[in-house]
Amino acid sequence: MKPYATNPSPAPRQGADRWLVPLLLIGTGALILLLQLGWIGRGFLLGLLAQWPLLLIAAGVDVLTRGRFRWQVVLVAAVGVVVFGSVPSGPLGAGATTPEVFAYERSSVERLDVELEHGLGSLSVRALPDGSANLIEGTTQAGRGETVERTYRVRGSTATLHLESRRRGSAAGIGGHDRAWDLQLAAGVPLDLDVSTGVGSADLDLRRLMLDELDVDARVGGVRIVLPDVGGFEVDLAAGVGDVVVVVPTARAVEVEIETGLGRVEVAGTWDRDGDRYLTPGFGNVPNAERGELIVRGGVGTIR
Repeated sequence: MKPYATNPSPAPRQGADRWLVPLLLIGTGALILLLQLGWIGRGFLLGLLAQWPLLLIAAGVDVLTRGRFRWQVVLVAAVGVVVFGSVPSGPLGAGATTPEVFAYERSSVERLDVELEHGLGSLSVRALPDGSANLIEGTTQAGRGETVERTYRVRGSTATLHLESRRRGSAAGIGGHDRAWDLQLAAGVPLDLDVSTGVGSADLDLRRLMLDELDVDARVGGVRIVLPDVGGFEVDLAAGVGDVVVVVPTARAVEVEIETGLGRVEVAGTWDRDGDRYLTPGFGNVPNAERGELIVRGGVGTIR
């Protein structure tokens, strides 16, 4: 009588499939390292992420073929992500647009509201030189596949400027250094500033500006804010992914409240601390009109 045949235990996974996950991890780490070294820009990574539908297609093909051509599918998908992520929508080879320069006279304007919805690249805001007759001077440089919509209106004695970056498709391109906004504002006009950063860097030098309110929504990249030398103000800063630096001028009366996220907080100088609140010495003895209030909601990175 023949003994009953037993089902052999499944053989350990063999072949090239076992290398797939380690290679994906190595590739992801290599991309992050190249980004930190400055060899590629965040715009390049943004373009790659926008090609996620190709990953769904590749997964579907892998299921239909029962994994028999997995390496070929992965290779084709990877090449497609890189190619489509690097080529802008619209005519091939379209590069950055011509910088747009604009200016608005101050005339009878007594208050200024500025709304900036920045995209990819660098953003700079600072005060106009003393003696300038203009209320606003600016330059916007859009990248390929991007347009900058600008709206300016005056109602009564209040002027409003709105700048918004709009991209067509996934046209992130490689780099982002060619995309820059530079904005200069009149120093003697009360200002409400609303900034939403995209991917890149933002430098807000507000020392000589008459700031009333500042709202910053920082997404990906570094942000540097220099607070005004005089006057009272309220600042609400939502930190994203990246380092945030806030410079408080000497002898200012400022209250800082920090809601930490996944990053860390470094506070330099002399402060009176009460939990998550930091007060400059003598804050309570300064009139309300000369006090500065800053709320920082932490993200991923360092807040200094």
